[in-house]
Amino acid sequence: EADTLALAEHFRLGGAPERAVTFFRRAAEQALAGYDLSAAIERVRTALDCAPSESDTAELYLLVTHAHYWRGEHDQAIRCAREARARLPAGSPGWFWALGDLCSSAVRTDRIDVYTWCEDRVLEQHVAEGTDPTAEIRCQARCIAGAMKDGRRAGVERLKARVDAIESGASELPVLARAYGHHLRAAAAYYFGDAATHLAETSASIGAFDAAGDSRNACNARLNVGYQLMAGLTARVRIVE
Repeated sequence: EADTLALAEHFRLGGAPERAVTFFRRAAEQALAGYDLSAAIERVRTALDCAPSESDTAELYLLVTHAHYWRGEHDQAIRCAREARARLPAGSPGWFWALGDLCSSAVRTDRIDVYTWCEDRVLEQHVAEGTDPTAEIRCQARCIAGAMKDGRRAGVERLKARVDAIESGASELPVLARAYGHHLRAAAAYYFGDAATHLAETSASIGAFDAAGDSRNACNARLNVGYQLMAGLTARVRIVE
């Protein structure tokens, strides 16, 4: 990481900002992977000051969106997700990634108009045939939270049906795509009151997130399992009493 950052500064100070952008982006990715969210944000800001291309700018805004989201800075995450999405072709993996991030932060901040808009958009687009569907499935999983929050059964059902269709039509799915599929079905099962399926799907998502190296989402899924087990124990205690 230190070498990457040193190269970025070398090119920036040496008057080659276009080369500096590549290394600042890598340094930001490394900081994000290492949970140094402040460093990730700072490195993206420096890269944006180097006049990056439109595609590089989109990638940088995607990176900093993640950092702001995990810091709980949802207003900034919404702004950055919009900046990224506006620079990406509709239906591309990056576009789905940005839309999912936009929806997540909108749900967290009760922006109903934003997350219902995201839900409509995700159902209008598909990744190109033969393209990794991970970003699309992840976006569906992000959008289902808004439908659940509003109590919109039809929204939950159509998002789940979309992911079921993607998975049934794929001969093989990347492990992270499977993880998000389990995550979405767990959420739907929770909404429908199916505790057994919720626990099974959440547990399956943990293994898949772990296999994909996504420790943040694996940790969140473990918390969900713990919460469900505690809630079940509490219910049984009340019955005994």
